[in-house]
Amino acid sequence: MTKRLLVLLAVATLAIASSLGGSASSLPKVKDVFQKITVGPKGDPGGEPSIGTAPDGTLYVSYPSGLGVLFYRSKNLGKKWVGTPTVSTNAGDTTVNVDPSGAVYQSNLRNIDPTSCGAGCLQIDIYKSFGLKGM
Repeated sequence: MTKRLLVLLAVATLAIASSLGGSASSLPKVKDVFQKITVGPKGDPGGEPSIGTAPDGTLYVSYPSGLGVLFYRSKNLGKKWVGTPTVSTNAGDTTVNVDPSGAVYQSNLRNIDPTSCGAGCLQIDIYKSFGLKGM
């Protein structure tokens, strides 16, 4: 199934490239399209990052780490990242989203003490910005 999907994707890519009047060799190389961006303090890489983009182009990144829920913002396409205060030291799966008004939503899905509600209990925390002027 996966192999068939990859073959179909390759054929579709070649068909689109030839319909644009070019060849597969005229498509941009991966190294020209993507760049490596490192966010966060050295020594605490975290994992499972989430990224959101505001209408003005501001980027927001959130990820769980040993320090808690980490949250960064960039106003220059990822060249410089500014950390914001950690909202929780008990990090689980985090996400960051931005609505059309520019309001930022941060969520944290985490395990909680199973003695308080039974095995497999999860709790979600959701935070919403009410304006990030000057932040």
